Amino acid sequence: MSSVAYASEASLFTLLAAGTGNFWLLIPISIAIVGVLALVTISYRQTIRAYPNGGGSYIVARANLGPLPGLIAAAALLVDYVLTVAVSVSSGIQAVASAFPALFPLTVPLIVLAILLVMAANLRGLRESGTLFASPTYIFLGSMLLLLGVASSRR
Repeated sequence: MSSVAYASEASLFTLLAAGTGNFWLLIPISIAIVGVLALVTISYRQTIRAYPNGGGSYIVARANLGPLPGLIAAAALLVDYVLTVAVSVSSGIQAVASAFPALFPLTVPLIVLAILLVMAANLRGLRESGTLFASPTYIFLGSMLLLLGVASSRR
């Protein structure tokens, strides 16, 4: 979900390096990404059925493949989470700084502060951090649905 904020820009920037004539590839790449998301969704649904009390990658890999694959899955999740937070926060602060140019000299301190706030929220525990992050998630989803609704009604 967080990549919605920066994925299109990053894709266009990457394709720009190959030349503007390659921008037509954005639609096939987007279709491939939607396909991968569909596979992930199907996989998660199967995992939820098999592990109704909760079963992340660590639990599933450990139960089915052994302790070492479980630890590898756990390490991959940690790296993924750290990178997702870093990229998402950086992208968000950059977007705010582009809207308010006076903040541009403060982008790095604001990024560090935002990452520290996310860290502090996560250290509160699963229930508390879930509650804290639920409202922004619902606001984001509502905003995206509103955006899609307004955009589709103007055609």
